[in-house]
Amino acid sequence: MKAVLTIYNSRRDTFGNVYYAVRLHERKGKAEARGTIGADNVSTIDCREVLDWYIERQELPVREFNRFTKGWPHLGCCWDEIKAALVGSFS
Repeated sequence: MKAVLTIYNSRRDTFGNVYYAVRLHERKGKAEARGTIGADNVSTIDCREVLDWYIERQELPVREFNRFTKGWPHLGCCWDEIKAALVGSFS
C-alpha cells in the first residue's frame, strides 16, 4: 500500500445534492493532496489494483463538509482529471 485515499461526501442537502472531496496521504512521507471533485467518479478498482492505494470513505453533515473543504482546489469531474491531479502533486 503506497497511499491512503479518503473520499469525503456530504449528506444530502435540502435539494438532494451531495458534495464530494478527496484527500490522498502518502504513507512514507507527510505528502498530501486534497481537493473537491464534481461527483463520486473515483475508480476504486484502479486505486486498489493499479495505484496500490487504500480507500476510505467518510460522510459528513453538509455544514461540516463545507467548513472542512473550504479553500480546497477543484480537481475535476472525471476520474482521469482527478487521478492526474492527485498523482501529479506527488511528482
